[in-house]
Amino acid sequence: MVMKSETSVAPCKPARGCELWHFRNASNTGPNDGSVNAPQETREFIFSPEVGRSLEYEGSATPASVVSEIRTFGRGQLTLTEYRLSPVADGQRASFEEARFEVCLIWRSALR
Repeated sequence: MVMKSETSVAPCKPARGCELWHFRNASNTGPNDGSVNAPQETREFIFSPEVGRSLEYEGSATPASVVSEIRTFGRGQLTLTEYRLSPVADGQRASFEEARFEVCLIWRSALR
């Protein structure tokens, strides 16, 4: 099953894995000029309704077996199509003021 949707959210807080400092340079004085090695507008992810129930996500310490189990349920891709970040401030982290994105979710069918 594949679902594609577009949504506008304003304001919004960063979701796990989408840190807004990724979009600014190291000193937060302008756009990411390559001084921050981080993903940009397109993010891939895996998901499962069992995370937080029978599966525990522990960031980079999550065992490979748990990651594999999550991956078997579903995966997705989030693409930020438009966004506005908070004003630049030296040494501060950015936040979204508004964002428009597309997301595509793919998960295994309950019917086999």
